[in-house]
Amino acid sequence: MHKKAPHYSTLQKFYKRMPTIMFEKITKQLIENLNIKLQIMALDGSGFISDYADKYYLKI
Repeated sequence: MHKKAPHYSTLQKFYKRMPTIMFEKITKQLIENLNIKLQIMALDGSGFISDYADKYYLKI
């Protein structure tokens, strides 16, 4: 079976070593490329998956 995403700890270890400024540049570029308009963004690295999105978090 082919996995579609790397194990969460792989990304966690990578981001831990990455300088903050690089993470900020990558995030900014991603937001610009996807033409996303937002004021606040939150990242979740818990590994939990839910198809339910609370209305509180949908407000952008």
